[in-house]
Amino acid sequence: VLDLRMQPLPIAIVVAPLMTAVGHVREIRVASTVRNSAVPFVPVAAGAPSRPADSALVRIDRLPRFWALAASGGWWSPRWLEAWSVVAVPLWLLGVLALSTRLMASWLLVERLRRAATRPVPEIWRARVEALAARLRLTRPVIVAESAVAHVPMVIGCLRPVILLPASVLTGLSAAQLEAVIAHELAHIQRHDYLVNMIQTAIETLCFYHPATWWISHQIRLEREHCCDDVAVDLCGDRMTYVRALADLDE
Repeated sequence: VLDLRMQPLPIAIVVAPLMTAVGHVREIRVASTVRNSAVPFVPVAAGAPSRPADSALVRIDRLPRFWALAASGGWWSPRWLEAWSVVAVPLWLLGVLALSTRLMASWLLVERLRRAATRPVPEIWRARVEALAARLRLTRPVIVAESAVAHVPMVIGCLRPVILLPASVLTGLSAAQLEAVIAHELAHIQRHDYLVNMIQTAIETLCFYHPATWWISHQIRLEREHCCDDVAVDLCGDRMTYVRALADLDE
C-alpha cells in the first residue's frame, strides 16, 4: 500500500518543474510582446542631468551579466534566480549526461547477463513456473534460465520477461525454497516492476538535483520488494520456508 501511495510523488517532482517552465515561457512571451510594442521617443536636451536611477543602471550594466542581475534585484529576486540559471543549467546538463551514461552502461550489462552463459532450467522447473504463473494469472510466457554470471535471482525484460537463476540457487536450495524465490520474481513480472523501475530511473536522471527524489526512490524500491515478498509468502503458504530461503540465498 505504501508503494502505491508513494509512486505519484516522483511524478509530482517532474511535473512541478514542467509547470514552472510553462509559466516562464508565458512570461517570456509577454515580455517579448511588451518590448516589441511601440515606445514613444522622448528627446532629452543636451546637458540635462541624468536621473540617479539611470546612473545606477549604467553602473550595473558595466558589471558581468550574472552580478549585474543580482545587484539590480536583490539576492532572492526573480532576476537573481534568472542569473543563477546561467550557471545551473549547464551543471544540470552535465549531471543528466553523467547519469544517462551510467544508465546506458547498466542496460548494456543487463542485456549481457541475458545472453551470456545461460541455459534452460530442467523441465520439471519449467512446469512448476508455469503453474505458479497460472496462479498469479500471468498470461505472458515467462522464460526461466540458469545463469553462470548472475549472483542473485533477477527479472530482465518487460514484454518478454526472463528470470535468471544463479547455478548455486538451483543446487543449494530445497525445492520449496526455490519455488518461493521464483514466486518472488514472478510477482515482479505481475506488477510490471521492470517497466516501473525504468521510468523511475529516468525520473532520477532528470531530477537528480532534488534530494527528495533519491529518498522517495529508495523507499519505493524497498516497498516494492516487500510487496513481492508478501506475494511469495501467499503462494508458497509457509512464511518460515521463505525466510529460510532468503537466509540461505544470502549465505
